[in-house]
Amino acid sequence: MARGKIVIRRIENMSSRKATFSKRRHGLLMKSRELAILCDVQVSVMVFSSTSRLYEYASSIAATTMGMAMPSIIQNYQSAQEHHHLLNSVSQVMLWEGEVRKLHQEIQMLQEHHGYKFLIQFLPVPDIELRGESPDLKSGNGDGYTSLPC
Repeated sequence: MARGKIVIRRIENMSSRKATFSKRRHGLLMKSRELAILCDVQVSVMVFSSTSRLYEYASSIAATTMGMAMPSIIQNYQSAQEHHHLLNSVSQVMLWEGEVRKLHQEIQMLQEHHGYKFLIQFLPVPDIELRGESPDLKSGNGDGYTSLPC
């Protein structure tokens, strides 16, 4: 006979809720232990009851003494979070560098297709960037930008 599915919602009856918590907590800790043994991984589980009592399991792979397993796993977790955060920051920088490269390529294509006079009427370009490009584009009005009549 197959088990029926239950609706996941808060159990209103206090004694049923306590019994269910105890059984499910035991099952969760047992599965954590099995996962650590079978897969040779670090596992830590912390469960706080409604009365704030702590139940925990930490695989002893992380440290030689059981008392140090949980702090060791938490330290590994924090290191992994910092590494993930750094990678996330690096990937954001790489994303924006890629966007800058695409925009430079697009500007270069527009410059080749339409010439500098077309672009300058839409984009103010500092004199410094134009030096050495074309002698007729060096003239400016003294504000650091060159604008050409079209």
